[in-house]
Amino acid sequence: MAAVLTMTAATLTSCSEDPVETGFEDPTEYFKPESGATDSTSVIRNNFYDKYGSYLLFTDTLQHYYTGTNNEGEDVYFTEMLDLTYYVGQTNSSTATYGFTYLTTVAQRLAAVEYMEKYILPHTQGSMKPFSWLLTYRINGTTNMGGTTSPYAVAGQRCAAVALYYIFTANRSDKQKQNLAQRILVALIGKLANNNADAFASFLSVSAKYYDTQMTTATSLSSSEEMALLNNAGFINSAGHLYGYYYPSQSDDLNQYATLLLQNTLEQINTKYAGYPLILQKAQLMHDTMESLGYVF
Repeated sequence: MAAVLTMTAATLTSCSEDPVETGFEDPTEYFKPESGATDSTSVIRNNFYDKYGSYLLFTDTLQHYYTGTNNEGEDVYFTEMLDLTYYVGQTNSSTATYGFTYLTTVAQRLAAVEYMEKYILPHTQGSMKPFSWLLTYRINGTTNMGGTTSPYAVAGQRCAAVALYYIFTANRSDKQKQNLAQRILVALIGKLANNNADAFASFLSVSAKYYDTQMTTATSLSSSEEMALLNNAGFINSAGHLYGYYYPSQSDDLNQYATLLLQNTLEQINTKYAGYPLILQKAQLMHDTMESLGYVF
């Protein structure tokens, strides 16, 4: 398990009034294999970038090099690692720190790329295409509340990390692999919503007055009564609130509609929710927004 560290940087200061020349390195270089590297993993990574325009990582360590010794004579290293922020699209919306179990063999890495090429990459164009992909075996996170999480994907500003242990632990069917892809893609759409809030404004405005508000003061509702309240307000599922009946949050709503559209065509949605105009309106808005930002249905 790789330790997750916050990115560190050295700062040079001077008391002199003379101009100080400072060299700036292109951080993109740390997402590439070393120049001239011909090992199998470097070839996979370079070919991936040439084909898809996103950098490919199999470790979250961007830099690690020796800088000298400290006052105790101990070796000192500079280390820069990916610092991923947890976005909408998984089971917890709080920030978290992450550690990764890596794909350690060339065979695993090739299988991971093959999976991405078939199930994920055809859907990710435009803003949906991340700057880089980190393909891992498993993602393990600790939330700021001290809880643990093991998401299938986490999307940050510079990287989308994907956990692919599911495809390695059994002989999965095509349907099962597609279900995993939906979970990964929902995480990316959540990141997209965070980075492009204005684009989703029309969708969010439809049910804005209901978010996080109490549905009813009744102490007990049948499942059909609860669902009728939700559907009439433009929601497709509850938020599982512990303290009564509440409408979902914005994050839950985005998550649920993204999942709905990944699992159904607009025609199927229009048939299923024919009696609920707000749902039909929001499904169309979500579809159009996702498409405009680069999701390929």
